[in-house]
Amino acid sequence: MDEIDEKKKRCELPGVRYLFALNAAIGYCAIYALCMNTRRGYCGYGREFVWSREMRVVLGAFYYGYCFSQIPGGRLAEVYSGKWVFGISTLIVAILTLLTPLAARLGVEYLIAIRALEGLAQVS
Repeated sequence: MDEIDEKKKRCELPGVRYLFALNAAIGYCAIYALCMNTRRGYCGYGREFVWSREMRVVLGAFYYGYCFSQIPGGRLAEVYSGKWVFGISTLIVAILTLLTPLAARLGVEYLIAIRALEGLAQVS
């Protein structure tokens, strides 16, 4: 009987906390990969936009939004659970990142707005 219990314990999945931590780590990698992609000037499909000196504001827009969202994001995680806040924020950032090439083609103002919204949405 003890041997069966021993084998059963070895086949169990890790706890939910460990799975959530693994998913969060993978999610953070995805989020920062999306941000790095735009930070280098690449917006999908390997095309490169040439950033002028004034376009550096675009890069800062993400971080301004990011700074303002941390405390409200923490409160949302307390109220609604971190997994929901993290998941929804990752989804919003992914959708906004897909819109980045379109915004870049429409104009600098649109691109700054998209980047600031990405920063605000990244509450995790």
